[in-house]
Amino acid sequence: MKRNRTLTIVFALLLFLVSCGEKEESGSKEIPKAAVEEISTEQTPPKEEVQPAAPVVEVQPTVPLEETKSEEEVKESPVSEDLSALGKKMVKAEEELNSMKTTGTFEVITDIKEMGEFAIVMDLETIFVKEPFFVHTKTISKALEGSSVPFFNVDLEFYQEKTQMWTKNSMFGETWVRVGVESEDFDSYDQFSYGQSPASIYGENFDLFDVEKKGSDYLLTLTGDDEDWADIIKTIFQNDPQLQEDQDEVKIRSLFVEILVDGSSYFPKEFRIDMEFTIVGEEEEEDVQIKQKGFFLYSDYNSYSDMKVPQEVIDSVQR
Repeated sequence: MKRNRTLTIVFALLLFLVSCGEKEESGSKEIPKAAVEEISTEQTPPKEEVQPAAPVVEVQPTVPLEETKSEEEVKESPVSEDLSALGKKMVKAEEELNSMKTTGTFEVITDIKEMGEFAIVMDLETIFVKEPFFVHTKTISKALEGSSVPFFNVDLEFYQEKTQMWTKNSMFGETWVRVGVESEDFDSYDQFSYGQSPASIYGENFDLFDVEKKGSDYLLTLTGDDEDWADIIKTIFQNDPQLQEDQDEVKIRSLFVEILVDGSSYFPKEFRIDMEFTIVGEEEEEDVQIKQKGFFLYSDYNSYSDMKVPQEVIDSVQR
């Protein structure tokens, strides 16, 4: 097993799973009949009002990964219509989406027999704009107590406009560095979201989800293991040349995904992931056991336009 690719695989899967909350496709699963009829309507969801937003964002405190449901929480009920009706509305909403913000917390616990167990938690905040393409991300990564690898205490921030990136990494000081991104894989929103279209990810797998009403919103839930997700994982790795040779090394032991979808706009509001998987080594003692747990909030849909890299960032590189 090539240990230096372990974290590459971990974060490739992270990017894919986060993008799951942003993009969905329709399927054909029949849901048990109930009284709810909302998703059969053909009314166009109201567009969200554009709100001004500053280009520089601050990472918010960690979102609790473990939350207990309130007793006053609206009781969930099965959705009565074909799942494809909801899927089509979500696809239409995604097509009209030009910008959004994601905030959340992601925890990774990795157990490598020769190195021991190390764990990190990441608080992140990201703004995406499709046209013109713009990304601003701030990530704070910290080693959890008891971790054997404490050097993951890193603050990372970067801006990207098409094929130019400005980045600052606390491991190398507070200096901004400008780098050219020559690969065409990083000059569009779709490619930044790990290059996965709704069709390539969920076109034939959306029927794996269960969907329920939660107040006026929709709650999509997915549970499975390697048998359910083998084809999807294969697709992920095939879309990244660096990971193609590793696609047979990832074995998912358990998976839980939960997506809360706004009942009016059909945009995702929340995304929760809890997954355990193994990266199989050439020998059994080289296997790497990984647990991932994350919670993400999506907001500020279509609220950003004409975003630019702050002039002080550009000037600091030129000096």
